[in-house]
Amino acid sequence: MPQIVRNEFGAVWGNGGNPGTSALNPAAGEPPTPNAVSTDLTQAGVFNVYNDAGSVHVIIDVSGYFTKSSLQMLAASQPFVVTGFDQGETAGSNWTEIVDVAVTGPVAGHVTVTGDGQITESTDGDEVECGISDSASAPARSLIWQSPEGGDVTTFSVTEVFPITAGGAATYSMMCRNRNGETTGINVPMVTAIFTPAP
Repeated sequence: MPQIVRNEFGAVWGNGGNPGTSALNPAAGEPPTPNAVSTDLTQAGVFNVYNDAGSVHVIIDVSGYFTKSSLQMLAASQPFVVTGFDQGETAGSNWTEIVDVAVTGPVAGHVTVTGDGQITESTDGDEVECGISDSASAPARSLIWQSPEGGDVTTFSVTEVFPITAGGAATYSMMCRNRNGETTGINVPMVTAIFTPAP
C-alpha cells in the first residue's frame, strides 16, 4: 500500500457490511506493506476492500482458495473427541460391557480410548479386571485392581490405542469382570475416544 499520507487501516471482507476490523495498519511514510488475509466471498463471488483514509494503490494476489470439499477435507483431518458415560453397571465373573462409544474415521488414523470409573460393591479383596475392547470379545490387554475394603471406592483408568481406516466405523467398549466369581459395581463409568489423523 504505497502513497500513505497518514496512519490508517485497511479492511477486507465478503458478505455483509464493513466489519470495521483491520487487515492492515500502514503508517505514513512506510514503504509498501505486505499482508495475508483470508476472507469469504459475497453471493456474487467477489470480496470488498476498504481504505480508512486517503488514496492508496492496492495490489492483490490470490494465492489459494477453499472449496466446499476442501473445507470438508480440512475438517476431516482434525482431531476430535467422543465421550460415552453411564450411571453405573455391575460386572460378574464373565467379561461385561460397562460403557461404549462409537467412532467413524473421516480419514485414516488412530483412536486413543480411555476408560475411567470407580470399583464399589464388591467383596473385600476381590480382584477386578478391566480393559478396552473394539469388539464384543475380551480386551486384548487389561489391568487388575483389588476391590476396596469397608465400602471404600477404588478409582481406575485403562487406555488402549487402535488403528482406524478412512470411513471405518468401530465401537470401543470398557469391559470389566470379577476374577473371584463375585459381583462388582462399577460406578460412574466413562469412555473417552480421541481420534487423531495419520500424519
